[in-house]
Amino acid sequence: MRPHRTNHLFILDADPFISIGQAESGKSTVLKNFQLHFSPKTFEAEAIFWRPVIHLNLVRCTNFILNFLKDSHGSPTQYSPQLDGFRRYFIRLAPLRQVEESLTRKLSASLSPAPDGRTVHYHPAKASEIALRPGSGWKGLFKGKRQAGTNSDDSDRRILAACADDILNLWNDPSAQESLTTKNIILGDQPGFFLEDVKRITQEDYRPTPGDILRARVATIGPEEHHIRVEGGRKSPLFFSSQWLVIVFI
Repeated sequence: MRPHRTNHLFILDADPFISIGQAESGKSTVLKNFQLHFSPKTFEAEAIFWRPVIHLNLVRCTNFILNFLKDSHGSPTQYSPQLDGFRRYFIRLAPLRQVEESLTRKLSASLSPAPDGRTVHYHPAKASEIALRPGSGWKGLFKGKRQAGTNSDDSDRRILAACADDILNLWNDPSAQESLTTKNIILGDQPGFFLEDVKRITQEDYRPTPGDILRARVATIGPEEHHIRVEGGRKSPLFFSSQWLVIVFI
């Protein structure tokens, strides 16, 4: 059984809800759906702050494939018929390691590097994800930068745009797909999958859609509290009493 990672307390005006569930059970998605339905203007206003999260999902998924191919077909420094066709991806997509490190630091400033100097650990069967602790304030960080007239992810976005064609080619490479299938790895079924949206989400004017935000994956650790102000005359589901506490098990 997977452990409980996070309990979400979210408050619609004065009505408290608590969502409880295992890791990857969909608690954060439930919260985002509540925000979208009851506070759509705020949800839309904060959409741009999800862009670095979505880009990090994309980069980690791409780096997972590169790492998987290296591990599956031997050392990239030695000649291997299986690796020979992938070498151009290892070279051309090498800057994505820098992008991953950069976005990870910006989204989780408290993240400590591993003994080998890396801040990212790779799972053998799935793309890694960033874990944010309560109060990390990642939205506030990017909001402050934007209000100051700067975007802290500009350099990362430029690198991503330059690598977009190679990312797409890697994902569509028959040999890469065959290697993943052989190990029964289906990235398309995993949270935070954006490899089929590469060209769209690396555009200069990209702004995450509600669907993008609902798909974006950020793991949280520990209890979190969110306040949702109901907008536009919408009514809280607990219109019959403000004394109720609803606990949702997911």
